[in-house]
Amino acid sequence: MVHLIADRIQFLETMKHLKEAIHKNKVNANKTYCELQVTPTKLTFAAPGSFITIPCIATGAVRVTFPFTMFFDLIKLEMQENIEMTFHPSETILGTFSFQAITKFYPKDQILNTIHLPKKCTLKDLLKLKSENHSQEELEFNKIPEKIAIAEAELEKSIQSCFKALKRYEIQHSEIEAFVKSKIYP
Repeated sequence: MVHLIADRIQFLETMKHLKEAIHKNKVNANKTYCELQVTPTKLTFAAPGSFITIPCIATGAVRVTFPFTMFFDLIKLEMQENIEMTFHPSETILGTFSFQAITKFYPKDQILNTIHLPKKCTLKDLLKLKSENHSQEELEFNKIPEKIAIAEAELEKSIQSCFKALKRYEIQHSEIEAFVKSKIYP
């Protein structure tokens, strides 16, 4: 369980900025999820098109995901000076309201970052994630390993196809593989 206290005015202004970003990017707010990353001293809001951080006081580190519109509506109802939230596995309590949320707790204030993929994500983009500084936990939290496995299978299939076409020129599979991988993993 993690307990959070943050200034209501800052919280509400941040939610308004996120709403503007969602509408500017033509994302359907009713189907959009918001993510909160909480550490003992800061609260980071993430939604498509925007990241905003505000100060807070919290008893631990947690990452919570829930529908943006529903959460924004609840925040607007809060009239206390501070927003107080308590995060439990699969449930978040905001004042007198409780609602389901995807919750992940982290020890030692180590929270996992959201991995942002380009809108038109290519197989190369996915393959490059393996060589970037993402932990396995971050990749799993963002549901990336399955996508990487598909990209690796497609790459191997393409290399094999190229090898079949060029083997009559005595070009080795390992040569093709080394060349292709040098272009993907600089």
